[in-house]
Amino acid sequence: MDSLKFGVTIPAVIITLDKPQQTYTSHSNISGMVSFTPARTTPFDSVEISLEGTSRTQVPTATKLAIGTHQFLHLLMPVSESAYPINHVAESGKTYRFNFTFAVPQKLLPTACRHRIANSNCLHDDHTQAPPSMPYSSDKQHDMSPMTVKIEYAIRAKLLHRSSGTGKVEIISQAFRPLHIIPDSADQPPLTFDLINNDYILQKSKTLRKSLFKGKLGTITATSAQPASFRFNPLSPAASSLSTSAPIHVRFDPIDSHDPPPKLGSINSRIRVSTFFSAEPYDSVPSHASMIQTQRPNCSVYETSMHLSTYETSSIKWEKQSERNVAPPLGSSILGRDSGYCTPSESVLASANSAAELAPSTSCDAGSQNDPYYTATIMVPVSLPKTKIWLPSFNSCLLSRVYTLDIALSVQNGTGVPASIIGLRVPVQVSSSSSQSGDTLADTVAENEELDDLAVLLDDRLDAASQIRGEDDILPQY
Repeated sequence: MDSLKFGVTIPAVIITLDKPQQTYTSHSNISGMVSFTPARTTPFDSVEISLEGTSRTQVPTATKLAIGTHQFLHLLMPVSESAYPINHVAESGKTYRFNFTFAVPQKLLPTACRHRIANSNCLHDDHTQAPPSMPYSSDKQHDMSPMTVKIEYAIRAKLLHRSSGTGKVEIISQAFRPLHIIPDSADQPPLTFDLINNDYILQKSKTLRKSLFKGKLGTITATSAQPASFRFNPLSPAASSLSTSAPIHVRFDPIDSHDPPPKLGSINSRIRVSTFFSAEPYDSVPSHASMIQTQRPNCSVYETSMHLSTYETSSIKWEKQSERNVAPPLGSSILGRDSGYCTPSESVLASANSAAELAPSTSCDAGSQNDPYYTATIMVPVSLPKTKIWLPSFNSCLLSRVYTLDIALSVQNGTGVPASIIGLRVPVQVSSSSSQSGDTLADTVAENEELDDLAVLLDDRLDAASQIRGEDDILPQY
């Protein structure tokens, strides 16, 4: 239907999709047609059809409402000259049609992130990954995003005309068709950070007492690490399991070597959903600690949490160990991995700090170095409820979605003493994949390592063969 603007009848632009989908993902084809039927003869210069992606944020401050806008995607569909009418004049009552086809990108152009980034090229890689649409709700489900943020994709069509007097391009009419897009996201390497970081607690110790009026029973330490990601298919989220297992290593150092280890109680787990947003581009990975440290005025965070499960540990058995100076097995192997957000020297330093933190107590309260201690390893199964819409973890210029597992382990004290609660905060990722192969970043890394090992083996064999033959050897004659 045409509309009236400034006394001039403007043709309505209509966008029609060939096969509309509720959700699109990486490499999805979006095809359709743009059409318009003018009520009067209308000269125009061109039709512009684009796939656009834009993020918007609103951050309340003490003096104003700070607004951030970032267009991270703008793909243009080439329109053949043969598709236009003669002399680019649309006749009254005649319908003009222009076809388009787009493929949803997983990776954005490097120019999508042009701002300064502190000490990390990997963050630029994150900022050039296509983010998911947000907020989104369907069938009484919500993706737990605040209404002050928005990431939207759309097909936009414009009918353009260049003014003969000023040469300025004017929009005669335009239309846009919103799209819901959840791109594929690869599993990222586990984070590397100092254990005293306010956002995460991967290790915590508590002193247990024999009774209300007696001495100490010993020290118990719980250590965890980043588990495998919650993974789902954006095209069929209801069929996705959205499950993982969080590892917890528990160590008990008794004061008296004859005292048995305490009884472990239940483990309660919660998921914390954090949406960081800013009116200005982030130059580092957003976190609560960085917000306090930098005192940025135009950034905020919206959080919500929910209970996941209660896991009983009655079947877990303690194992008696003999060498007290051995660190828990979840120490350097997991906590020392490079996150990609620090330089190699910073990663090594973080690993060293982590290993030092994980070493058992050497105080006199912990007993002799030759006294035994006890360990137990627990794999806590956790699943995300399907009553919510889960977005993949991501970092973009203005927005980030971060997930944290809050784990509470109860440990029984002596007679008359309430149970002790050891609380851990563990980072976890949510990732999406529409492929059926199930290939992950870990699979790719493992494959590359195998190829590297094979190359080294071949080089060694070639060197050995050359030494046996000698440099002057020639091929045999036949």
